[in-house]
Amino acid sequence: MDHRTFTPFCDVRILGRSMEALLGIVRGLMADRSLNLSEVEYLHTWLLENEFLSSTWPASALLERTRAILCDGQVTPDELKSLEEVLGALVGGTLQETGVASGLSTSLPIDDSIRLEFLEKMFCFTGTFAFGRRTVCEAAVVERGGRVSSTVRKELDFLVVGSIATDSWAHSSFGRKIEQAIAVASVNGRPLVTSEQNFVAQLSIGSRGYLAR
Repeated sequence: MDHRTFTPFCDVRILGRSMEALLGIVRGLMADRSLNLSEVEYLHTWLLENEFLSSTWPASALLERTRAILCDGQVTPDELKSLEEVLGALVGGTLQETGVASGLSTSLPIDDSIRLEFLEKMFCFTGTFAFGRRTVCEAAVVERGGRVSSTVRKELDFLVVGSIATDSWAHSSFGRKIEQAIAVASVNGRPLVTSEQNFVAQLSIGSRGYLAR
């Protein structure tokens, strides 16, 4: 049956079951705390076969990650370790659909209604990202004509918060970069703080130069 004929209630229920199945697969893959090529290929194939999840977080991020790993026909130990970290965090319950690290306060000024502009805009990243390591996120900005900064400063336009909580978040409800962003924004009106989920969703349209609201 075409999934477009389902009621909204059924759509949500089926989506939930599919996500549970994905989590079950990830738990199985991470049972021995390591990954190999065949396991990455299996996960990628499952995600492709369940393409209706491709626009849903975190399946969308995992699909992009496995595709990037397999695209050159070679899988490096570094790539496997990076994916292991993401999957380990996912089954540990620290990867949130909201794109907000679980160790952070729900009152954080993360605004996912922001429409990002990349051309000549400056981005800074904090936290750990399902999309890829920070260098990957930074490269995506540069490819779209933007700039990156490792620190929060008055010239900064956007601070992007990673979706995976790490030990660095455990002892604070904000995190130093977010605190700094709040302080700078109180004077300059920038930077705007958004989630990894919003950032990734807008990468495909970033070259069009959308303005932040």
